[in-house]
Amino acid sequence: MSNSSAARFELPMAARLIISFVLFFGGIALLALAFRIPEYEAYIFSAGILVSSLGLGIAIHQRRPVGH
Repeated sequence: MSNSSAARFELPMAARLIISFVLFFGGIALLALAFRIPEYEAYIFSAGILVSSLGLGIAIHQRRPVGH
C-alpha cells in the first residue's frame, strides 16, 4: 500500500536553476576544450553535448504545469 501524500525531497527552484546553469555552461566549456586535446576530442565533445543537454533538460523539466 503506497501513500501518495508522502513528502518527497525536492531542491528549491533556485538551486535547480543554478545547477542547470552550471551544467549547461560547463558542457559548452567541454565543447570548447575538446578542440584543444586532439587525443580525446571525440570523447570530450560527446561529454560536452551530454552535459549541456542535461543542464537544459533540468531547466525545462523544472517547470510545473499550470494549476499545480
